[in-house]
Amino acid sequence: MKILVINRQCNFSTISASKERPSWFNRESCFKTVHEEVAQDPEADIKVFFDGQPKEKHFINKYDVDLVKEDCGSGSLSYLKAIELALNSGYEYVYFVEDDYMHRQGWLSILREGLKSKGDYVTLYDHRDKYSNMYKDLMSSVFVTDSTHWRTVPSTTDTYACHVNILREDLDTHVKYSTITHYSLDHHRFIELGQKGRTIISSIPGWSTHVETSLMSPTVDWSIV
Repeated sequence: MKILVINRQCNFSTISASKERPSWFNRESCFKTVHEEVAQDPEADIKVFFDGQPKEKHFINKYDVDLVKEDCGSGSLSYLKAIELALNSGYEYVYFVEDDYMHRQGWLSILREGLKSKGDYVTLYDHRDKYSNMYKDLMSSVFVTDSTHWRTVPSTTDTYACHVNILREDLDTHVKYSTITHYSLDHHRFIELGQKGRTIISSIPGWSTHVETSLMSPTVDWSIV
């Protein structure tokens, strides 16, 4: 199963600037957990989609990666350009990864298990908010693959994987929720896709996490990952 990983980077994001992060957080560490695993997998490749021109001190300059640069100026337009890159890539599967997501070792194998299962859209992020009172009435279907459990979820973020044909079929919905504001309305997008019959699944526990203090995947000590 050939997978293209598209990692989105930029010099500065106004969307992320005010987020509370753990003391050990940095974007290069997040990137390394993605890049190192892909580099060891002959069936996976990585492209870095960079919004703008990397500044001299940006860590991405230290890595020998396929770097695609385009001036987007917003998270929503960057997301749409990354989708365009995926649709024209010739790959069967794509995994979009934002720059503040950390992954556990072995995540790529788990991702493939999810893509081979009944999930149309697959995330390795075990959303902490899905265990809050906000979702106290949430009903999920839980199932197991060779190495982990999964649950259906109503939505996820801009970090997910899917078959490129599904992305193509759902393009109108992805565009719809990335042209309203300067950031992608990811929750609304996936709610609509679910209403249209798409299945979104999340690994439990998480094999990745959004590194924001209050929203990190539970049960894993991410500080040592």
